[in-house]
Amino acid sequence: ASKEQNMVKKPVVNRITADIANISIYLRSTKKWGKTTLFRDVIMAKYGDPEKGLLIACGNEQGYAMLDNLNVVNIDNYMDLVDLCNWLIKEKGHEPNIEIVAFDTADELSLIADKETIARSKEETGKNCKSIKGACDGFQAGPEYSANNIIKPIMSGLKKAGFGIWVIL
Repeated sequence: ASKEQNMVKKPVVNRITADIANISIYLRSTKKWGKTTLFRDVIMAKYGDPEKGLLIACGNEQGYAMLDNLNVVNIDNYMDLVDLCNWLIKEKGHEPNIEIVAFDTADELSLIADKETIARSKEETGKNCKSIKGACDGFQAGPEYSANNIIKPIMSGLKKAGFGIWVIL
């Protein structure tokens, strides 16, 4: 057995800093309540610099059009999402020095993930499916795949890189 296999992971005492950038937030409310405005206001109150936050507008979401001092990027598909997240992780701690990202909105992000899941399902099974419910041989396997194999790895990668994450619905 190699030395690596015999190493025991030892416990460590967790020491925290009370900082909103250390948590993940799922923000859900009625339409036009001001969720995106709240994100912008938190970034400005905490950092005083709009470049410390990044609103990732997913798909057809354009709820930021009238918000000044908001750092924003639009993603329309899975490759946009992957490319953006890889860039964020690679550039963490450099310019721009983004601390917190917000996905706006969760339902539009889900549609992007579902489209990728359907494409992967067709590729892997050779079967054509018309909706996410039929993907991955059905029985809710498609939505579960989207959540666990598309969205969760993206969020985990960003979190491990040190980003605070918001998801807005």
